[in-house]
Amino acid sequence: MFLFSSAAIGDRILTAPQSFGRIITLPDAELALIQLDHVLAINGAMISTGTLTDHTNYVDIKNFEWDPQHEYWKPRNTSGDKITLQMTTVRSETPRLIPPPPPPRSVTPKVRVLE
Repeated sequence: MFLFSSAAIGDRILTAPQSFGRIITLPDAELALIQLDHVLAINGAMISTGTLTDHTNYVDIKNFEWDPQHEYWKPRNTSGDKITLQMTTVRSETPRLIPPPPPPRSVTPKVRVLE
């Protein structure tokens, strides 16, 4: 994993599952303008045509890490590849343990006294 400051113009970046792009400019040390290869439609199809604003986005490079195995930037605390990308939990974000539910109450039947 490399530091965020080593991002370069032309690097590939994965922002979400099936959402790949390329860094086209670095206006700030921690900010990158990326151009996405495709935009996902609501039905999951990939749209390769559209306006420039549909295909560009600013990202904070501090939220990404270099994946040397796949040779692209991906969101921090994720696992998987460009199809199976999923968020993982870091130790500081691990949820607290939920206590087990209380044992069921036993119901005693009411006794009717007949006279």
